[in-house]
Amino acid sequence: MNLIFKNMNFFWWCVKPLFFWVVSRSTQEDVKSYLDLDPNKPTLYILPKRSFFDLLVLYYHCRKNKLPLPTKSPHRLAKGGEGGFLYLSKPGLLQTRSSQDALRPLVRICKRVDDSPQLDVQLVPVSIFWGKNPGKENLSLLKLIFNDDESAGALHKLLIVMVQGRNNIFHAGKAFSVREQLHEKMPIDQTAKKLRRVLKVHFRRQRNSIVGHRLYIREQVIRQVLAAPSVQKAIEHHVGQKKGSQRRSENLARKYAKEIASDQRFGVIRLLEILLGWLWNKLFKGIDVQGIEKIREYSDQDYEIVYVPNHRSHMDYLLLGYFLYWAGLPAPHTAAGVNLNFWPVGPLLRRGGAFFIKRRFSGNRLYAAVFSEYLHYLLSSGYHVAFFPEGGRSRTGRLLPAKSGMISMVLESAYLKPGAKPVVLVPIYVGYDRVVEVRSYLKELSGAGKRKESFGQFLKTGNIFKTNWGKAYISVGDPIDTKEPSFDKSLDLPDQIHALAKDYAVEIGVRINQVAVIAPTALVSLALLATSHRALPAEELEDWLLLLLDLSKHMKGFEGLKIPESDPKKMIAETEDLKAIRRFQHPGGDVFYLTETDAVYQSYYKNNILHIYALPSLIACFFVHSNLLSKKELVLGCLEIYPFLQNELFLPWPPQDVEGMISQILATMADMGLLQDNQEDMARPDLGSLHYSKMTYLARIIGLVIERYAIVAALLAKHLKRGRVNRADFELQCQKMAQRLAILSGVTHPEAQDKSIFSNHILLLKKMGFVSDEEQGEWLMVDQKVEDLFTRTKILLSPDTRHSIERLALVGES
Repeated sequence: MNLIFKNMNFFWWCVKPLFFWVVSRSTQEDVKSYLDLDPNKPTLYILPKRSFFDLLVLYYHCRKNKLPLPTKSPHRLAKGGEGGFLYLSKPGLLQTRSSQDALRPLVRICKRVDDSPQLDVQLVPVSIFWGKNPGKENLSLLKLIFNDDESAGALHKLLIVMVQGRNNIFHAGKAFSVREQLHEKMPIDQTAKKLRRVLKVHFRRQRNSIVGHRLYIREQVIRQVLAAPSVQKAIEHHVGQKKGSQRRSENLARKYAKEIASDQRFGVIRLLEILLGWLWNKLFKGIDVQGIEKIREYSDQDYEIVYVPNHRSHMDYLLLGYFLYWAGLPAPHTAAGVNLNFWPVGPLLRRGGAFFIKRRFSGNRLYAAVFSEYLHYLLSSGYHVAFFPEGGRSRTGRLLPAKSGMISMVLESAYLKPGAKPVVLVPIYVGYDRVVEVRSYLKELSGAGKRKESFGQFLKTGNIFKTNWGKAYISVGDPIDTKEPSFDKSLDLPDQIHALAKDYAVEIGVRINQVAVIAPTALVSLALLATSHRALPAEELEDWLLLLLDLSKHMKGFEGLKIPESDPKKMIAETEDLKAIRRFQHPGGDVFYLTETDAVYQSYYKNNILHIYALPSLIACFFVHSNLLSKKELVLGCLEIYPFLQNELFLPWPPQDVEGMISQILATMADMGLLQDNQEDMARPDLGSLHYSKMTYLARIIGLVIERYAIVAALLAKHLKRGRVNRADFELQCQKMAQRLAILSGVTHPEAQDKSIFSNHILLLKKMGFVSDEEQGEWLMVDQKVEDLFTRTKILLSPDTRHSIERLALVGES
């Protein structure tokens, strides 16, 4: 050992050629910043098992990240900048070591620190993995030899390095002080024992959080799920309802379990890692990732991780799994729609970790019991799970309301079933410069039927390589810790869990939107679509983009936004390169514009970031047709509309905080010249000025949403005489009115085609007391308050639009 310490640099240069074979990556992007070592203290790296190859990997990363090199004996560390290493134990069948021998180095280090008041040593636990194969629950001899093994001896380790050298992972834990461990006034040997125990637990958790738990045997899990009391009870109920005999009911339950259950295999995961790495390099110019450390904080603890990303493309399944696996986390078990279970995609996804779920099964008690029990098995056994709470892909580019069914099942597993662990929900924003399916989405919204996924469609995906798709974006939101909720013992617990799931569903949407990415394509599209003719001179477009970027930086509650650092010229060039906008070259200055077709497609990307500018845009709406407004009147007007925007766009400010946020935005808009602050009131800029133009652009961002509110309110008001309206007919009337108004105004947008947006808006109206249900929701009873709602919304519209809506409402009534 002393020979190694004295000649570490010599050993490094001798074995450096090894790294032509070994490819080692770190789970942290910037190891030095993550560790944040104190330069005034020596550093001691702790490795879990004795291994010369692990030591070389440690030395490589220390050199690469300019960290203290592990070249000194741990007992001779004395000053800042010095580094050493220590093995916690010695593996190998013939290399036994007593616990006292393993403990002695830690005792000596603790004693040195205790005897020297000026000395402290910072310990850095380091985990090094050769491959990420957790193995099956019944390992074969071949896999045992060539997979990463904590107890591998020298020869065994050499074989592992030869096989897994291209797939090496380095992870450094947070540094902690030896002196802090001595403050508990325990005997030195007891402190050393505690320290060793803590390190061993840390290394075990690191292994589970990076490599994952051993993969289960699918047939064994299916038998366990079918034997669960809840499933047996559902089978008895199925028989009791005379839907089949005992044997047929059991066979049906088995059929459901086989249809659902994943069959994750490391070989397929490794193959997908290689293939997807090649695919992303072909498709995208890069994948921007932020916030991964938020996941590690919980993964290192005894939490079950449940990822809840937004859903915009079929690529989300693959991109999310790849990103998590590449970041040094276990490949999650991901819920996929049963529509994707076709050959060859279905079997490949299943072996990659997908489990399949029907879109609706609330009426099928047996299916629900089997699925719930399988989900509980995954969570209670330590497997990470991912599902898309929106249920389906967004056809308009906006975040859809999350469905609470799966969230309820997760919470029931955590609170009601045995063997449960605390669960953390991790919201994740997934976005793209361009989405592959956008054209098909717009066709579906225009009335075309949704094409069923098939092998034929799968073969056509080769065409995607001929298109520039820009970048992909992944951003991790603040996790939602579901541990220790406060339940009322006097009320029904399942009902409280379902209510809590609905609250979490809303919170997931808010936290996803808080970490959205302002992609160049989305911002340039939003900027041009906000103008009256979808066109701007180059210089004016650049100024408008700068204002939007500056405004986003002042939005409290959106501190997690990913804001592009590129200048407006570069953003425009990137968007033009994607063929998302067009340039008209002219000696007097180039003009950028969108054709009518371009505008329809680009509205999808505009909607990705619409929520960021919703409140400033609402404020601007009040000044399009009013020169002067008192601050009090302005705030009251915004507060009347805000609940609708908050519900639809998942805005982060609770009602009690909105007034303060409005005041802050007013001050920001005044500083930018968009408004004039006259102490008690606010005034718009001079007509014809550049600031006035920008203010009207800002108002148009949310203008279509306000128009939709006015449409619904106007139609409801026209039904006041009868006092009620058929719900399905009313939703169709709203949709048709929006489509007609869009044609008349020359503004075509996907929202006018999406009936679900009106359905969700009606749900909020019901919650706020404007309408109520009758006859199991078939009819809507209209309250007198809708007239006041229409009066408040129509003042934000132009006279022409207001007149059109009033006329169309009369047509709708007739």
